[in-house]
Amino acid sequence: MTVWIVQTGEPLPIDSDNPRPMRAINLAGELVKRGIDVVLWSANFCHQTKKHRYPNAKSIKVSDHLEVKLINSPGYTKNVSFKRLFDHAILGRNLRYAMSREQTSPDVVFIGFPPIETSFVAIEYCMKNQIPSLLDVKDQWPDIFIEQFPSFLKPLACLMFYPLTKQAKFCMRSATGICSITQEFLSWTLQKIPRDRCRCDIVASLSPPEPGILEQEKQEADRWWDDHGVVSSEKYRICFAGNLGEFIELESLFRIAKREVICGKPFEIIICGAAIVTGK
Repeated sequence: MTVWIVQTGEPLPIDSDNPRPMRAINLAGELVKRGIDVVLWSANFCHQTKKHRYPNAKSIKVSDHLEVKLINSPGYTKNVSFKRLFDHAILGRNLRYAMSREQTSPDVVFIGFPPIETSFVAIEYCMKNQIPSLLDVKDQWPDIFIEQFPSFLKPLACLMFYPLTKQAKFCMRSATGICSITQEFLSWTLQKIPRDRCRCDIVASLSPPEPGILEQEKQEADRWWDDHGVVSSEKYRICFAGNLGEFIELESLFRIAKREVICGKPFEIIICGAAIVTGK
């Protein structure tokens, strides 16, 4: 059995510096464990570092069951920019060409959404070759771009992003099933089409495999928290860990912070993660 994973904008198994496992790494690893052949299609341009992985597109045989195919695109410097949209358009075009040259077809394709352009190309390929597909919706594109405009410009923004909106709905309608990170995201996707949930629609949270922690590592972590003022106590703790950007909704935590106690106990809120500033 062969599975294609089309997933751009994520760390890859070929990246150095112990990349954070996300959809691409986790799914590919689990499939390989089961003896399934995996072809992971991704961008040569790395979204995290804003650099190209290699001078040119290439295929890398990671193991007997895993191959990574990198597709070229111009790249970009800002997360929210027209240059990024242009990059995705070129990436989609190059992906279409690369897939058309493949001699063998997969049994199923797992498609990361966004980008919309690569999702559109992959869905087209699946429909043409009658291959089942699962569209993995992790972000609400293009709506998040439209929301950046002031209210009086939103009608113009909707018109400007209409081609992407049309492509996004095509992907959602045409996929065999929808996968998403939360029930709310899945509901948003199904409302966009619209259609009812079917047996091929699933919710799969963004979560890494359970790590094995050595006792020495645990002790070092405890010391690190102690040094940052988070010490052992009877306090009720609320923790948020993740990338801190403008799309993260923390208002609920701020409202809770105004209380005196929670569940009859003093409490503290701990927020930690990398600060992500749009456009930086």
